[in-house]
Amino acid sequence: MRKFRGVCVWLALVSAMIVVAAGVVLYQQWFPGSGDTSGYRRETMAVAKGSIVQWVDASGQVEAARQVMLSFASGGQVEALHVRRGDAVTEGQILAELENTQQRLALMRAETALETARIEGIRSVIREREYDLQLAQLNLERTRVRAPFSGIAADLRVDEGEMVSVGAAFMQLMDDSMFFARVLVDELDVAKIAPGQRVSVRVNAVQPPHLPGTVVELDRVAHTAGSVVAVPVLIALEVETPAALRPGYSASARIEVDRMEDVYVVPLEAVVRTGDTALASVVRDGEERIVELSLGISDGRNVAVLEGLVDGDEITPFNYQLFQAVVGSGRTGWDPGLPVGFPGTGR
Repeated sequence: MRKFRGVCVWLALVSAMIVVAAGVVLYQQWFPGSGDTSGYRRETMAVAKGSIVQWVDASGQVEAARQVMLSFASGGQVEALHVRRGDAVTEGQILAELENTQQRLALMRAETALETARIEGIRSVIREREYDLQLAQLNLERTRVRAPFSGIAADLRVDEGEMVSVGAAFMQLMDDSMFFARVLVDELDVAKIAPGQRVSVRVNAVQPPHLPGTVVELDRVAHTAGSVVAVPVLIALEVETPAALRPGYSASARIEVDRMEDVYVVPLEAVVRTGDTALASVVRDGEERIVELSLGISDGRNVAVLEGLVDGDEITPFNYQLFQAVVGSGRTGWDPGLPVGFPGTGR
């Protein structure tokens, strides 16, 4: 038993030594400036000019140009439905009628009475009969529903023969001539949004899912949901096949709020910030040096560099030694005397 315990202790010691050795190797690989890494050379990448776009992301829903619920101006029995769900209609077209025998009869009597009055030639009577005719026409028209604009009968909620009450919605009319996306933009980003900005809208329910669009309107009132305050923004969609869209589809928008062309674009992690100063480690003319940068916009992954780089520079994507020397030391500014090389790097 004593011998077995000795073997176990020996195995445990060997295992611990292996773990420690592996940790040292990994530490030196990940943090080469902390040990003897005289042969170590940090990876660099050539800087290049290009374009960079700053976006604001938002989500919402697809809307039709116009969408209204239609109702009868009077109550009664539905006598005729002149459209079916999904039919295209034109502005002014009669969509439905209530039973209107009494109204049509009253209109005929008013027309006859007006003709008689005109024959008799009494001006005051003629005027009175004209008013009676207008009232009869209005009462008949109240038994009908006409399309206020051209579009699609998107929903139909009654059948012929059913009784309806005044103001009861029976049909949804949708103007499909144009579609919009109404998205909610965080209050902190609203100041960046303006009409005319280009947008890429993703609607997963259609193919292709990416649709171009343009900001057309910002609501004047913010919406609050829990602790989130956002402002509705209306985006006009450019759609080749409007029939594929449906109001209510979810939509994700990327609003282009800024763009820079012909600037150096580098990864964000290549830049070390200290106070108001931005630094980077570059190789220029075969020599590594630290340079101060003037930055432009960022897209969240890369950042535009306006000053501090030249053609032919190679930048270190992430310089741990520079980060430690500047940020880790608690510096609040850049010391022009900061050495270019770091202990153990041979530079």
